[in-house]
Amino acid sequence: MTNNKINLYFSHEVEQLAEQLSSNVSEEVRGAVNPLLPSRVIVPNANMQRYLQLFMAETKGICANLDFPFLEKGLSQYLNLFEVEQQAPLWSQTELTIKIYAFLSASELMADSAMQPINHYLNSQANELLLSRKKWQLAQRLAVLFVSYELQRPEMVMQWTAGKSHFYHSEDQQLRSIETAERHIYQYIMQSNAQKGGHSLFQRFQLIDWQGVMKPDQAMHLFTPTRLSAFHRHLLVHLAQFLPVYIYQLNVCSEYWEDLMTDREDAWLRTINSQSIYAHNAAGELVADEAASGAEVFFELSDEDTENPLLKAWAKPGRESLRLFSQLEDDAIHLNVAYQPDWLFGKQSRNLKALHVIQDSILNRTQQKKLFKDREQLTTLQMAVAPSIYREVQAVYNNVLVNLQQDNALQLTDIAILVPDMDKYRCVIEQVFIEQSSQHPFQLRYSLIDSSVRTESLYAQAVLGLFDVLEHDFVRSVVLKWLANDCVKQALNLSDEELAEWLNWLSRLGVYSHFDHLYDAPDQDELSRRFTWQQGLQRLRQSLVSDDALSLSQDTQLMGRLSWLIESLNQWHQVLQKPRYPKDWQQLVTQITTSFVAIPEGHNKEEQVRVALSVSMDKLVQHAGQVLMNLADIRYYIEQEFIHLSASKGNYLSGGLICASLQPMRPIPFKITYILGLDERSFPGELYQETLDLTQRSRRLGDINKIENMNYLFLETLMCSREKLYLSYVGQDLVKDETILPSSTWQTLHDYATSLMDHESLALQSY
Repeated sequence: MTNNKINLYFSHEVEQLAEQLSSNVSEEVRGAVNPLLPSRVIVPNANMQRYLQLFMAETKGICANLDFPFLEKGLSQYLNLFEVEQQAPLWSQTELTIKIYAFLSASELMADSAMQPINHYLNSQANELLLSRKKWQLAQRLAVLFVSYELQRPEMVMQWTAGKSHFYHSEDQQLRSIETAERHIYQYIMQSNAQKGGHSLFQRFQLIDWQGVMKPDQAMHLFTPTRLSAFHRHLLVHLAQFLPVYIYQLNVCSEYWEDLMTDREDAWLRTINSQSIYAHNAAGELVADEAASGAEVFFELSDEDTENPLLKAWAKPGRESLRLFSQLEDDAIHLNVAYQPDWLFGKQSRNLKALHVIQDSILNRTQQKKLFKDREQLTTLQMAVAPSIYREVQAVYNNVLVNLQQDNALQLTDIAILVPDMDKYRCVIEQVFIEQSSQHPFQLRYSLIDSSVRTESLYAQAVLGLFDVLEHDFVRSVVLKWLANDCVKQALNLSDEELAEWLNWLSRLGVYSHFDHLYDAPDQDELSRRFTWQQGLQRLRQSLVSDDALSLSQDTQLMGRLSWLIESLNQWHQVLQKPRYPKDWQQLVTQITTSFVAIPEGHNKEEQVRVALSVSMDKLVQHAGQVLMNLADIRYYIEQEFIHLSASKGNYLSGGLICASLQPMRPIPFKITYILGLDERSFPGELYQETLDLTQRSRRLGDINKIENMNYLFLETLMCSREKLYLSYVGQDLVKDETILPSSTWQTLHDYATSLMDHESLALQSY
């Protein structure tokens, strides 16, 4: 393969990009000096990795000796090829969060005058529990912003490392003070990292001597990077001086369309054009209209009547991505790197049904006329409103059965159900699939993706439930909920019957909360009916020797086990109230989880969660070893680690029908796609002005907000639906008796599809 080049492949079909990738990798292997060295394909996420593995295995017969790192890790691996000494592993965002939290907890560091706005924010909260949560949340947000600054604002970070401010000229005092605080934290964290041998990807790039590096015998394959930052673009063009770089980019349009204007940009242009224009001569004097009438005049044709409205409404991120690739070409020319863009044309068969007509109009940047004259044309794009989430999912389940019955070649893995909020839909999807499967002679296998360990793992729920018991003063409902966990019952060797007996005792004993002291009650009568755990256990033991009408069970062994459990938990409650260093917390967490949480047989995935918890505590000790933390700090940290660990039921693309979140960087094609939850409250989201985010003060090319990002994601999903697309939302809030409107995205597509209908031919009424 030829070095010193960037080959950029465009296509509106992911299948064509995957086929080109497979061909390039095969050619690379045939010409490799070391055929045992794995080829690297950088992918945006594990779902795309799975798709490529299955695609190559199907088309080539095998997929082996391939490495699929994600973007940051993959680029770091390529930088390893150019470094004389192997650098320490990349700092993850979790590790950066811990370092920032340690900084925020160090009183001597926070005493600096530069930290005044941060101190003002933190010191406004006197509650220790809420203060702990604010510190962690602030650390998490700053970690995200620091990574974003390195990628999107490298020039600002360079100024920071040189001890200068980027907004020094601003008249906004708050902006300058916030930048000073963030710069102070960033400089301290990065200097501390450098002393310990750790660097971010941005810093490692700065340290490489590009003049004296050797050319590695390896190519880079970058598959469907939705958008590349300014730093990524700069890094890629430097790497392309020494190895071939192949970029496979999904493009929803069949041409270069950087000139496309959004509706807001059109409105701005109309405002500008409506202003009065004055002509001046060389001396700066006004020229009369008559004198200027002979001057050369240019006219520009408005695109309002020619441009596709869906492309105008949703495609801004894709348009700016093309502009960034144009800048990449300029950088390549500057560094004498060959730049070759190639278009891969689609091979999918097309028809005149609604979905393909709309896709073709987007692809070709055209506005279609009224083409829908037959009801059969409308079957490929269906939009619906449901009275409830349950009914919405139930309708999807029944429709899947209909499609499977109509198409014998259709596989479950060809169908995807996507939702904007998986936490909201997960339980409903499971409930409907279980209920419907019991009513049909066969079951629909499905895989549930994009959940978290916090939600799915019994072990994680048992650990967090244990912290809840210790934090919330032994409230009876919290204790019993924790005891019902299978991991807790396994550790305590507790059966369902024994737990039911405990519940009966506690209800009749009137145990409410706390271990050994009373609490406020509305009145004295109410107080007399409530008891602490200590009082309840005393009455339980007394029932063995008294003729009390309580007449509880005579199972002394079961009573003893309950007494031991509650008294042991109380001892741990006393021990954990004292602030400690992370190393001590690590030992205590290990001891308490070993005592009260165990993994039942057959739950092999729970062992992975236990190991992940151990690794997380190791990170905390390594990066915040000298910070005193309380129980609330540890509990919040562990909970966030569980939330960020992904979990799933079934195997993606091989475990049946796919149920997943509607997330960016997943342009995976499906024959039939269902998108649920497209109401105005859930999609595409809301915009917030954030004081901490310095990038909001000056927009750059490639700065995409949440709404633009989600709309473009919807556009990619629409273009990746091969045969049918179903869209729905819940239109009624049954609790508040309110009507819920569809999202603007849903409404835009509905209006455009309606405009293509010939209502007379369809015998439909316009609505």
